[in-house]
Amino acid sequence: MVHEAGLAAVLLLVFGIAASLDLAFVSASVQLELSAHAFELALIAIPMTFIVVSGGIDLSVGSTMALSAVVLGLLYERGTPVSLAALVGIVAGMAAGALNGYFVAKIRVHPLIVTLATLAAYRGLAEGISLGRPISGFPPAFLGFGSGNIAGLPIPGLIPPLPRAGCRRSLTSSLAR
Repeated sequence: MVHEAGLAAVLLLVFGIAASLDLAFVSASVQLELSAHAFELALIAIPMTFIVVSGGIDLSVGSTMALSAVVLGLLYERGTPVSLAALVGIVAGMAAGALNGYFVAKIRVHPLIVTLATLAAYRGLAEGISLGRPISGFPPAFLGFGSGNIAGLPIPGLIPPLPRAGCRRSLTSSLAR
Protein backbone atom coordinates (compact mmCIF):
# COMPACT_ATOMS: atom_id res chain seq x y z
CA MET A 1 0.00 0.00 0.00
CA VAL A 2 2.95 2.31 0.66
CA HIS A 3 4.18 1.87 -2.92
CA GLU A 4 0.78 2.82 -4.35
CA ALA A 5 0.65 5.92 -2.15
CA GLY A 6 4.14 6.87 -3.30
CA LEU A 7 3.16 6.43 -6.95
CA ALA A 8 0.00 8.48 -6.40
CA ALA A 9 2.10 11.23 -4.82
CA VAL A 10 4.51 11.23 -7.78
CA LEU A 11 1.57 11.36 -10.20
CA LEU A 12 0.06 14.32 -8.33
CA LEU A 13 3.45 16.04 -8.35
CA VAL A 14 3.78 15.54 -12.11
CA PHE A 15 0.26 16.88 -12.66
CA GLY A 16 1.04 19.84 -10.40
CA ILE A 17 4.18 20.69 -12.37
CA ALA A 18 2.31 20.22 -15.68
CA ALA A 19 -0.51 22.48 -14.48
CA SER A 20 1.97 25.17 -13.51
CA LEU A 21 3.55 25.01 -16.96
CA ASP A 22 0.35 24.69 -19.01
CA LEU A 23 -3.03 24.46 -17.30
CA ALA A 24 -4.64 22.99 -20.43
CA PHE A 25 -2.57 19.80 -20.03
CA VAL A 26 -4.49 18.69 -16.95
CA SER A 27 -7.91 19.28 -18.52
CA ALA A 28 -10.20 16.29 -18.98
CA SER A 29 -10.28 16.69 -22.76
CA VAL A 30 -6.48 16.58 -23.07
CA GLN A 31 -6.23 13.59 -20.74
CA LEU A 32 -8.92 11.74 -22.72
CA GLU A 33 -7.03 12.48 -25.94
CA LEU A 34 -3.78 11.21 -24.41
CA SER A 35 -5.48 8.02 -23.24
CA ALA A 36 -6.52 7.34 -26.83
CA HIS A 37 -2.87 7.41 -27.92
CA ALA A 38 -1.44 5.34 -25.08
CA PHE A 39 -3.51 2.18 -25.39
CA GLU A 40 -0.91 0.28 -27.43
CA LEU A 41 1.65 0.85 -24.70
CA ALA A 42 -0.85 -0.14 -22.03
CA LEU A 43 -1.72 -3.36 -23.81
CA ILE A 44 1.97 -4.22 -24.06
CA ALA A 45 2.70 -3.21 -20.45
CA ILE A 46 0.04 -5.54 -19.03
CA PRO A 47 1.67 -8.83 -20.08
CA MET A 48 5.13 -7.36 -19.53
CA THR A 49 4.18 -7.07 -15.87
CA PHE A 50 3.89 -10.86 -15.66
CA ILE A 51 7.21 -11.30 -17.41
CA VAL A 52 9.07 -8.89 -15.14
CA VAL A 53 7.43 -10.20 -11.95
CA SER A 54 8.55 -13.72 -12.89
CA GLY A 55 12.13 -12.50 -13.31
CA GLY A 56 12.17 -12.43 -17.09
CA ILE A 57 12.54 -9.81 -19.76
CA ASP A 58 11.17 -9.44 -23.27
CA LEU A 59 12.98 -7.15 -25.68
CA SER A 60 10.95 -8.30 -28.70
CA VAL A 61 7.50 -6.91 -27.85
CA GLY A 62 7.74 -3.99 -30.28
CA SER A 63 8.96 -6.24 -33.08
CA THR A 64 6.20 -8.73 -32.34
CA MET A 65 3.65 -5.93 -32.51
CA ALA A 66 5.14 -4.75 -35.82
CA LEU A 67 5.02 -8.26 -37.26
CA SER A 68 1.39 -8.67 -36.22
CA ALA A 69 0.47 -5.33 -37.79
CA VAL A 70 2.25 -6.20 -41.05
CA VAL A 71 0.47 -9.57 -41.23
CA LEU A 72 -2.87 -7.80 -40.73
CA GLY A 73 -2.06 -5.16 -43.35
CA LEU A 74 -0.77 -7.53 -46.01
CA LEU A 75 -3.72 -9.86 -45.63
CA TYR A 76 -6.14 -6.96 -45.91
CA GLU A 77 -4.34 -5.69 -49.02
CA ARG A 78 -4.82 -9.11 -50.60
CA GLY A 79 -8.60 -9.00 -50.06
CA THR A 80 -8.99 -10.74 -46.70
CA PRO A 81 -11.83 -9.23 -44.63
CA VAL A 82 -10.33 -6.88 -42.06
CA SER A 83 -11.79 -8.80 -39.10
CA LEU A 84 -10.19 -12.05 -40.28
CA ALA A 85 -6.92 -10.26 -41.09
CA ALA A 86 -6.91 -8.80 -37.56
CA LEU A 87 -7.51 -12.24 -36.07
CA VAL A 88 -4.65 -13.74 -38.09
CA GLY A 89 -2.43 -10.81 -37.03
CA ILE A 90 -3.23 -11.58 -33.38
CA VAL A 91 -2.49 -15.26 -33.95
CA ALA A 92 0.85 -14.31 -35.55
CA GLY A 93 1.73 -12.30 -32.44
CA MET A 94 0.69 -15.19 -30.21
CA ALA A 95 2.82 -17.60 -32.25
CA ALA A 96 5.82 -15.27 -31.95
CA GLY A 97 5.32 -15.08 -28.19
CA ALA A 98 4.87 -18.85 -27.95
CA LEU A 99 8.14 -19.35 -29.82
CA ASN A 100 9.91 -17.07 -27.33
CA GLY A 101 8.28 -18.95 -24.47
CA TYR A 102 9.30 -22.31 -25.91
CA PHE A 103 12.96 -21.34 -26.11
CA VAL A 104 12.92 -19.87 -22.59
CA ALA A 105 10.85 -22.56 -20.83
CA LYS A 106 11.71 -25.76 -22.70
CA ILE A 107 15.13 -25.18 -24.25
CA ARG A 108 16.18 -23.12 -21.19
CA VAL A 109 17.84 -20.28 -23.11
CA HIS A 110 18.04 -17.05 -21.08
CA PRO A 111 15.13 -14.69 -21.94
CA LEU A 112 17.51 -11.84 -22.71
CA ILE A 113 19.25 -13.89 -25.40
CA VAL A 114 16.02 -15.27 -26.88
CA THR A 115 14.20 -11.96 -27.03
CA LEU A 116 17.22 -10.07 -28.32
CA ALA A 117 17.44 -12.56 -31.17
CA THR A 118 13.72 -12.51 -31.89
CA LEU A 119 13.67 -8.71 -31.69
CA ALA A 120 15.92 -8.69 -34.76
CA ALA A 121 14.20 -11.66 -36.40
CA TYR A 122 10.62 -10.41 -36.04
CA ARG A 123 11.54 -6.85 -37.01
CA GLY A 124 13.46 -8.10 -40.04
CA LEU A 125 10.63 -10.41 -41.02
CA ALA A 126 8.08 -7.60 -40.73
CA GLU A 127 10.23 -5.25 -42.77
CA GLY A 128 11.11 -7.94 -45.29
CA ILE A 129 7.60 -9.16 -46.06
CA SER A 130 6.23 -5.61 -46.24
CA LEU A 131 9.23 -4.43 -48.27
CA GLY A 132 9.47 -1.59 -45.77
CA ARG A 133 6.47 0.21 -47.24
CA PRO A 134 3.48 1.60 -45.38
CA ILE A 135 0.14 -0.18 -45.67
CA SER A 136 -3.01 1.93 -45.67
CA GLY A 137 -6.53 2.07 -47.03
CA PHE A 138 -8.31 0.36 -44.13
CA PRO A 139 -12.09 0.74 -43.91
CA PRO A 140 -13.52 3.58 -41.80
CA ALA A 141 -15.14 1.15 -39.33
CA PHE A 142 -11.75 -0.42 -38.61
CA LEU A 143 -10.08 2.97 -38.24
CA GLY A 144 -12.93 4.08 -35.98
CA PHE A 145 -11.99 1.34 -33.55
CA GLY A 146 -8.70 3.15 -32.97
CA SER A 147 -10.04 6.69 -33.07
CA GLY A 148 -13.77 6.57 -32.31
CA ASN A 149 -15.69 7.55 -29.20
CA ILE A 150 -18.38 5.98 -27.05
CA ALA A 151 -20.32 8.43 -24.88
CA GLY A 152 -17.53 10.97 -25.33
CA LEU A 153 -14.81 8.57 -24.19
CA PRO A 154 -12.17 7.39 -26.70
CA ILE A 155 -12.61 3.71 -27.59
CA PRO A 156 -8.86 2.95 -27.27
CA GLY A 157 -8.90 4.36 -23.74
CA LEU A 158 -11.69 1.96 -22.78
CA ILE A 159 -9.83 -1.18 -23.86
CA PRO A 160 -6.87 -1.49 -21.42
CA PRO A 161 -8.90 -1.44 -18.18
CA LEU A 162 -10.55 -4.76 -19.09
CA PRO A 163 -7.41 -6.92 -19.37
CA ARG A 164 -5.77 -4.88 -16.61
CA ALA A 165 -8.52 -5.86 -14.18
CA GLY A 166 -8.10 -9.55 -15.00
CA CYS A 167 -4.32 -9.35 -14.74
CA ARG A 168 -4.52 -7.50 -11.45
CA ARG A 169 -6.72 -10.22 -10.03
CA SER A 170 -4.38 -12.91 -11.31
CA LEU A 171 -1.26 -11.21 -9.96
CA THR A 172 -2.88 -10.46 -6.60
CA SER A 173 -4.02 -14.04 -6.11
CA SER A 174 -0.75 -15.63 -7.31
CA LEU A 175 1.52 -13.31 -5.33
CA ALA A 176 -0.54 -13.75 -2.16
CA ARG A 177 0.33 -17.48 -2.03
